[in-house]
Amino acid sequence: MESNKRQLQRNDVTTWFLDNQIIMKIQNSVFLVTGGASDDYGRATVEKLLKEGAKVIICDSPTKDLNIYADDKAIFLPININDDKDTKILAEIIEEKYGRLDGVVNCIDVYKSIPHSLEEVSTIVHDNILGPYNIITCTIPLISKNIPKKSSGRGIIINMSNGAAFDGMCPYAASKNAVIKMTECLNFELQGIQIRSVAIVTNHRKHGINAAAEDIQKFVEMVKTVIEMPIGMSSPVIRVES
Repeated sequence: MESNKRQLQRNDVTTWFLDNQIIMKIQNSVFLVTGGASDDYGRATVEKLLKEGAKVIICDSPTKDLNIYADDKAIFLPININDDKDTKILAEIIEEKYGRLDGVVNCIDVYKSIPHSLEEVSTIVHDNILGPYNIITCTIPLISKNIPKKSSGRGIIINMSNGAAFDGMCPYAASKNAVIKMTECLNFELQGIQIRSVAIVTNHRKHGINAAAEDIQKFVEMVKTVIEMPIGMSSPVIRVES
């Protein structure tokens, strides 16, 4: 009962900030979503942002279906997130087409069943840690050009992690734990330029095609909540409840 009361109060505060245009509104904002074509959480995030009126750049590995979303507010850019040249071109395209970037949601999630070969470990590390980091470093200069809003700053970086970070199997667990630590460090390091960084931790063993629809829905609702939440009202690490 007390928890529901606190949540209601928090929602009331967020609504007031939105109505007075003090914090970021999703509508008409520009977001980049990695894993927006290959990952269940990524696709759901894209759909949620589009529904809320955002413009979305979907960044993922090349796919035959480049028109995966029939929406003129979404563009699909098939790139290798581990390639510096690709991510540089990505940032240039975003700036040329939209003139700004308000947020990044990293939903890339690569999982391999054990046992792992060294090649598989390398893939997990590159796609779950180095790739998202590469995306972040190439987009920070663009986000930092935004005029800061009084209570939400210049923009936001959201990284998806997984409960396996706390009790899962190595090396997937290690990669998801690294995402959490990376996010915490970024949240501290980017305070000076007023860019927020938040990790949303999904349920353990619920990823890809095994993800329950309810868990995915909770994740995308949390993405919306975090984007619209004023600075200081959330932890840099948020676990989605079962």
